[in-house]
Amino acid sequence: MKLKRERIKAADIRFDERLYPRGGVDETTVRRFREALRAGGKLPPVLVEKDTNRGVDGQHRVLASIAEYGEDCMIEVKVETFASEIAFMQRAIELNARHGLALTPYDQAISITRMRTLGADDETIRESLQLTEEKYENLIRRKIAQYKGKQVAIKRTIGHFAGQELTGSILGVNERAAGMNALFYVNQVIDLLEHDALDLDNEKLVAGLQRLGDLIGKRINVAA
Repeated sequence: MKLKRERIKAADIRFDERLYPRGGVDETTVRRFREALRAGGKLPPVLVEKDTNRGVDGQHRVLASIAEYGEDCMIEVKVETFASEIAFMQRAIELNARHGLALTPYDQAISITRMRTLGADDETIRESLQLTEEKYENLIRRKIAQYKGKQVAIKRTIGHFAGQELTGSILGVNERAAGMNALFYVNQVIDLLEHDALDLDNEKLVAGLQRLGDLIGKRINVAA
């Protein structure tokens, strides 16, 4: 089906977080698109929902265009109609799974929790994500916990909480975490310390290290 194309203001395109298949915006991708625009490149059309102008696919392209040209810049869009919000998000997932920046396992878990909240069945979600049954079930086991009865996608940093009920404090850790496993961060600090690679003239850094030392002394001793 050939979709109608239009040009609309970037500011008129809005992305609904409830229907977005990612954990957030990737600033590196936005910068890459901005560089392409500066070099005279043309970005592919953004897909929007008919009448509402809700963005289905292309948030990074919209943000790059706004950053370069302002909110009043005109963006080429393709317009599509959806029978339900499940159909809307299914299309968003399928497009993100097929091209551009790949969905991370965390993004995939977010897609699962958001689609389930909308009432989609697992077969529909799995097919949208283009995952085998084995990978889909493994993703659910490793990447989903609960908070106040609702399913929550969790990052690798707190992966050991998969399947458990989170506290508000741990939920906050999940939201702030960069996503690598905890040992990665520990090894980074060890490497910097062992090779005298830290800027010890940085007062905030030194204060942070002192706090880290205090916490390690308290937490590790208690755990032992």
